[in-house]
Formats: sequence, structure tokens, C-alpha cells
Amino acid sequence: MSAAPPRQARRRPRRGSLERPVSGRAYRGTWLLVALPLLLAAFTVTRPVPLPQPQLPAEFDTQSALTLAKELANGYPDRTPGSSGATNAVAWFTDQLRPYGFRTERDAFDADVAGRGRLHFVNVVAVAPGRSSSEIVVLAHRDNSGRSPGANDNASGTAALIELARSYANPAASSSTPATARRVSPSHTIVFLSTDGGALGGIGAQHFVDHSPLAHDVVAVIDLDAIAGPGRLRLELAGDRPRSPSVGLVATAAARVLEQTNTGAERPSALRQLLDLAFPFSFYEQAPFIANGTSAVTLTTAGDRPPPVATDLSSALHPGRLGQAGRTAQQLLASLD
Repeated sequence: MSAAPPRQARRRPRRGSLERPVSGRAYRGTWLLVALPLLLAAFTVTRPVPLPQPQLPAEFDTQSALTLAKELANGYPDRTPGSSGATNAVAWFTDQLRPYGFRTERDAFDADVAGRGRLHFVNVVAVAPGRSSSEIVVLAHRDNSGRSPGANDNASGTAALIELARSYANPAASSSTPATARRVSPSHTIVFLSTDGGALGGIGAQHFVDHSPLAHDVVAVIDLDAIAGPGRLRLELAGDRPRSPSVGLVATAAARVLEQTNTGAERPSALRQLLDLAFPFSFYEQAPFIANGTSAVTLTTAGDRPPPVATDLSSALHPGRLGQAGRTAQQLLASLD
């Protein structure tokens, strides 16, 4: 009886063939191991150079801004959109700028808010014309949650917005303009934007981006939000889409913070920025601008979330921090211009 022929060893199908497809999960996991170090390197290899420091020193009036913040918080403690306090706060903001020659424009609109129904909102815009039609936007939301006077969040930002606008006063437009007002002639057109609905997720900022004719030629945005708290000055950079502000804007903002505080600005880590790109979301109003492709940063003393409302009283404002934030914003605006 003849012996059986030797049994040939069965060859294993090649990885990637129909018989042995590549595991998608394993592929994604391997790619993550490779991509993450590369992305981290991209955040750390280049060192962007900030724009030069302005030649003139900052002349931000801290005491005046503190007085304005307390006046808004105590006079209109409930500025929730659609309330009588919100209406009065609009008139108050307009009155603060009128003596300085600004013609303000109101942009009223309605929007649906989850859990609250349809609410009425009002953005207020004041423009300082420049030699170029390209614009730099400085904004602060005027509303609050209504559960506290909102002194830090965001009467502080609104007060600083008014003080920054006063630097660009137009004495010729109003006979009542104080003699001490100085006129800065900007290269860019400067838009001072007081938004509504910031406490509800940047509704006013999103409306400006989507509907304002002024939003079509914006080169940079500075958002002032809760700038008189006890924390260090911080830069918020996340958008509502996987985009980031220009590294030049971030570097310049960080340099101006360092000059005013000697401690530097807090900012999201490289890993956190990667997570923000993967899951884009922010409570702050730079987010709609970044999502639209416009470089924007928020200057704040809070963390990733707005500060708690229970202790947001005018008595808890930090004048020193408010002054640092105001001077930083003023110098950053001058550098960008």
C-alpha cells in the first residue's frame, strides 16, 4: 500500500486581501499613535513672532471702568434677553457712548432658545472709521443669566468696551465731548460690538457673523468676557468648528498679557487644543468668528466655563485685574491696527 502524499501547509491569506481584511479599528488606533506625536510637534516646533508693542503706553482708565461696571451691574441686575432690564441696559450703553461722538446702531432680532422659547435680542454697534475698510471687532456681551447682577460676567467686559471706545472718540461729532477725550485715528475700521445672548451661548455673536454687513471684512476679533475676576488672564481659542485663530494673533495677545501682568497668559495646552479641534465647542464668543474663518481670541479671568453666578457681585470685582485686562486689550488693539 502506497504512502499518502505529504500534506501541504496551508498559506495564510495576505493581510488586506478579501479573505483577511484590515481591521478598521486597529488601523485607526495605529494611525492615532502615529498622528498624535506629529500633531503635537506641529504645535511646538514653530514659534510665531508677535506683532510689535505699540509705541504709546496704555492709558486705560481703570477707575472709570470699575465705576461703569458697578453702575451696570447694580442698576440693571437682571439683563436677561427680552426683559425690561435688558431694554434699559441697551439705552444705558448707548448713553455712555453718545457724548463721545458715536452714532450707535441697534440690531434687534428674535431667536429660539432651548428650554426658554423664542426670545428678543438686541446687539448694539458703534463704529470708529479707519483709513481702511478692513475691520477689527472688539466685543463684550451685555446680558447676564439673571441669577446674579453679573458684575464680572459681564459688566466688567462691557465697561472695558466703553473705555476702549472712548479712546477713539470723535470730538467734532459732539459739542458735549469732554476736552480730555483724545482722538485715535485708526488704520482699520474699529467695530465696538455689545452683544446680547452671550450668557446663553453666544447668540448675539452668531447673529452678527451670520447677518451683519460689517462681518464680511473682519481681520481680527477681541472678545472681553469676565475680565475682573481673581484668576490670571487667560486666552480662549476654541471655535464651533475644527479651526483655530492665527498663531500671530495668539502670540501677540500672549505678549501683551505678559507685558501687563509679568506672569503671562494661561491658555489651553497643545493636547487640549487638539481635543477642541476634534470636538469643537466653546462657551465664549470667539467661537462663532473662528468657525467662520476669522481669527478671534477671548480675554478672560475665568476658565473654560464662565464663572459661577452666586458670587458675581460688584463688591467682588478685582480692580487690579480689570486694569490689567483693559490695558492688555488696548495694547492688543493698537498692535493689530
